[in-house]
Amino acid sequence: MKTLVVYKSKTGYTETYAKWIAQAIACDCKPLKNIKSHDLSDYDHIIYGGGVYASKIAGVNKIKKLARGQLTIFAVGLTAPSDDYLKTLRQSNFIQSEELFYMPGGVDLDKLGFFLRFMMKQMKKSIENKDNPSQEDLDFIKALDGKGQAIDQTQIEPLVNYIREME
Repeated sequence: MKTLVVYKSKTGYTETYAKWIAQAIACDCKPLKNIKSHDLSDYDHIIYGGGVYASKIAGVNKIKKLARGQLTIFAVGLTAPSDDYLKTLRQSNFIQSEELFYMPGGVDLDKLGFFLRFMMKQMKKSIENKDNPSQEDLDFIKALDGKGQAIDQTQIEPLVNYIREME
């Protein structure tokens, strides 16, 4: 089975995970911005990774249109995953038959554009004004303050094991 890892990364966390995955399973790795439909025709399986922004996985709609073979998705976000959160990600991104993996990331506001930076700061203010913020809310604030999740290479293991079992 010939596999390609494709990613969309705004701050570098998803790119790092993508490269770790590609190295672990000895396959190619490319950014989504460099991918055209014909680039995928040589591959049996596409692994796609994108950052999560307001419950949307960046670039997932584009890769779903381009990929013709098996597709596995990994999302990188600011909060620890819960079953409810993963269900929300599936629903928000119309992920039905594709496998979905989640990996904790972080945020570097300096690498985000003005609009995303503004939105994240507004979300933080909104959370700080809540009477009972959820654990996801608290994780989000910690991540924005630089005290939250950080990438960890061991987080790729479930996805890598899944791919190895398919081979």
